[in-house]
Amino acid sequence: MRLLHLMPKSRYEKTNFIMAPLSFRQKYASAITQVSLMVACMTYLYWGQFFYITESTQSAWWATLLRCFSLVTLPTTILIFLGMMCPPLPVEPDKITNSSTRIVIRWTTRGIYPHLVNEVVKKTMEHLRDHLDHIRLEIVTEQHILDTPGNVDFQEIVIPSDYVPPNKSLFKARALHYGVQFSECGPDDYILHLDEESVVTENLYLGVRQFISTNFGYIGQGIITYADANHSFQSFLCHWADALRTGDDFARFRFQCVIHRNLVGMKGSFMVIPNSIEREVGFDHGPESSITEDAYFAMLNWDKIRFCRGILEEQSPFTLWDTVKQRRRWASGLWKLLWYHPAAWWKKSFLTLQMIAWTLSPLVGVSLVASFVLYNYSMPPFLSGLLTFNFLMFNFQYMWGCYHLMHTSWQKKWLCVIFTPLALPLFFCLEGFAGVYGTICPVQSFLLVKKESQQMLQELSSIQVAP
Repeated sequence: MRLLHLMPKSRYEKTNFIMAPLSFRQKYASAITQVSLMVACMTYLYWGQFFYITESTQSAWWATLLRCFSLVTLPTTILIFLGMMCPPLPVEPDKITNSSTRIVIRWTTRGIYPHLVNEVVKKTMEHLRDHLDHIRLEIVTEQHILDTPGNVDFQEIVIPSDYVPPNKSLFKARALHYGVQFSECGPDDYILHLDEESVVTENLYLGVRQFISTNFGYIGQGIITYADANHSFQSFLCHWADALRTGDDFARFRFQCVIHRNLVGMKGSFMVIPNSIEREVGFDHGPESSITEDAYFAMLNWDKIRFCRGILEEQSPFTLWDTVKQRRRWASGLWKLLWYHPAAWWKKSFLTLQMIAWTLSPLVGVSLVASFVLYNYSMPPFLSGLLTFNFLMFNFQYMWGCYHLMHTSWQKKWLCVIFTPLALPLFFCLEGFAGVYGTICPVQSFLLVKKESQQMLQELSSIQVAP
């Protein structure tokens, strides 16, 4: 189910996936996807010789080795496959309507986009006008940007410029920890952490309520898609490249939530955290944790992660360079996590393998090119099957993410899905360059990307919420 807050009124639908029965499409879409994926896997594995095996009798160990470099990504593609195979979640009744549990929606911002934050809070209140008695709004900011927005429990937490946490955490970790210390939330409240461009729809809110009713005391995370602001061709390209992130939510992140083990980290937005855990653990874990504070926090709560229903929509980077900066920060922060985090090595093993694969991604590109250039060299069928499996999973992840990402007409949506494999080399170069750049030249500050434009504010303010 797609929850769109940046869309024309004619395409907005007010639905309730918790109280309403599941439609046939919603109930069986995951099963159909699983069967289709399995058939595709068997077909690709059987016909793997199309890419890797020929009838030629030529063979060379160096050709086989060169083509097998891409197997460094095998742990990642296995997680992708397992995540895509996860069954759909059952719909549970809402059990917290009359409970003391309250949902606190908390935006964390540096305060440099006050107009954006004001519009986001306004639209969130419009979406949740029937639930204002059960929520609390908070903004953690470096400077004052918003007064009390009407008849709702609200707190603006302004961080003093001279505030230094006990362990000297920096950037967003510093802001998050200050929010934990000075928020007026109760011990039974749940915090929904969001970025400054995130609007909460009613469906997302109900998904969080359902999560609390069935996973009380645990940390939740759901699926994030990225809106197409349609500013320019570069912006559309960045939006298209973010199909990887949405596909990841359906695959690797979904799988780790199903097995209740934090294998690959956590995103900093759409985090549903009990206030009791935040007070106990906090976000102040030193400067080394401050680049990817979300993943560091998640690793400290390794076995408490669960999947939360609902889809949150955010904004893709506006330029390709912003995309590179964003990915570079992730790579730098995750390497620091692996190096400094006190968790046992086996808890960090999957993330270590995936960071190695990200860093060696240029070799994967060489391997893919070699697979076509050296087509006349034979290869063992077992290795051919593994390489084809790798190729299939990455293609499917991008295509599946693209399908859920594009909020256009079905013709344009399917055109983008079909042509996604042709765009993969470009996306691969973009992600690979950012990963290597972040590894070789680690960031020393929290790199920010642009979040606001005049057109985006106009689109946001013009959205009509269904009655």
